[in-house]
Parts: sequence; C-alpha cells; structure tokens
Amino acid sequence: MTFIPARVFDAIRECRSYILSALIETMEERSKPGVDWVANERLAVAVAANEWAEAHGHERRITVADIERIEGNAIGHIDYASKLALYVAEFIIDPQAWQEAR
Repeated sequence: MTFIPARVFDAIRECRSYILSALIETMEERSKPGVDWVANERLAVAVAANEWAEAHGHERRITVADIERIEGNAIGHIDYASKLALYVAEFIIDPQAWQEAR
C-alpha cells in the first residue's frame, strides 16, 4: 500500500469533487432524446479534470480514451459516478499510485 501525503490526498479530494459536480450536471441530460449520454459524460469528465489540473498547476492531462480505460474500474458500482471521479482524480494527481492500486 502506498502512503499518500496529506497535500496529495487533499488535492485528490478537491479534484474528485470538481469532476463529480460536472459529471452529475451532465448526467441530468440522459433523458433528452438523441443525446449520446455515454460520450457526453466521458467528455464532461475529461474537460473537468483537465480544467482542474490546469488551474492547480498539474501537468498531466487526460483524454476520453483514458476515461474509457479508467471507467472499467467504476462500472458496476452503485456509486459509479463517485468512483469514476475518484479514479480520474487519482490518475491526474498521482498516476504512480493509481497504477499500483489497479
């Protein structure tokens, strides 16, 4: 198990919250006809994660392809949105720890 310093934990928590807010907002569009909600939500997560990373001086960026790969760890969980936001935040902030945990 990897020890995560408090500053990293706090950054992951803040990033996760930012991503989750964007994802929940986008999830509300699922019922609209003609909306490809899967693609829409993945894009929203990528945009939110990259906005947060840029605003907080993190160099790592995430693509929709990365989201698709990470999403496999969240699918099937009752708290899918929360898990996805957490895993993406970990990927952005502490990629080594994210790799070790998977």
